[in-house]
Amino acid sequence: MSTPTRGAKYSRLKGWPLCQPFFYSLLSIKFFQPLSSQNSLVTVRIIPFANTTNMKSPPFRGGFSVIPSLKFVMYSFCMEPLWEAIKKCQHSLFRFEGLQDYSAEDGEDAVDYFMQTGQLKEAPDSNNEWWSDIKLRNEKGIVTQRVRLVTEPKTDYTKMELAYLKLAKNYSGDDIRIIQEADFLSIVPEGIPDFYIIDEHRLFLMNYGLAGKYLNSVESHEVIEYVRLKNLLIHNSLPL
Repeated sequence: MSTPTRGAKYSRLKGWPLCQPFFYSLLSIKFFQPLSSQNSLVTVRIIPFANTTNMKSPPFRGGFSVIPSLKFVMYSFCMEPLWEAIKKCQHSLFRFEGLQDYSAEDGEDAVDYFMQTGQLKEAPDSNNEWWSDIKLRNEKGIVTQRVRLVTEPKTDYTKMELAYLKLAKNYSGDDIRIIQEADFLSIVPEGIPDFYIIDEHRLFLMNYGLAGKYLNSVESHEVIEYVRLKNLLIHNSLPL
């Protein structure tokens, strides 16, 4: 429902025939590629999962569906620096979300279900790996924060996500905040992309396609400027 890219990223693989209905395998694949003059080792780990259509990608959004005791994790063939940086986070993790629709990652069916019933299809609880990880980080004293831009009128996706994030905040201890459009534009009239700041010294800018389809992330050296913007976003936002 709402969050990096995995250097091994979580992939929905919607409709992939090999995922129907269950299968088991464990593959270790070694390959050599000129990535910063270093060899890469990628492991593809496949564990049975009943329904991949609602699976989320935590790094680019906030969580993903997991049926109890049945999990599916796919490590892709690119070691994503963002996810590696998040795994190594020691002190603080900040996320800014500016899009009003991430349904390409979370699934339009989840939005439709919420609008029809007023209920969420899934909960940010112990079965959700992203929010369980955020909860553990907070218990260890790592500060996790998220500022979500909200524009009016709210999109159906935003309505659903705000309901979800309230539960996520209560469960994980994540400091989730909302900033209104007017306050946001007073800080950055030209707008800014979604981004992560990790331990105040690593910055990743997020690129998305239509309906919030995650494309990639790029590490940037504009850390000082974005830390300044982060502080302004927090100061001008309200707790969810």
